[in-house]
Amino acid sequence: MPDTEGSFGNSGQTPRSALMRKKTAFLLLAFAVSAASLVAQTRTARTTLDIYVVDVEGGNSVLFVAPSGESSSSTRERGSKRRS
Repeated sequence: MPDTEGSFGNSGQTPRSALMRKKTAFLLLAFAVSAASLVAQTRTARTTLDIYVVDVEGGNSVLFVAPSGESSSSTRERGSKRRS
């Protein structure tokens, strides 16, 4: 009868070391997925002032989006004059 005490299959690992390898592999995979999701969620910082102009019948509107992400708008009806 061959001596199989302390061996696991043909790999020569004990059941405890095989379980430890599986846990380690799982933790590494979980860490990699977490790191990848964090990288995917980060946005590039805005560095420009974006200006959107919407011209429709009866008036127009301008939307300003600052680099900080804050926005403000200005609306003007056709035919009205702005006072300086």
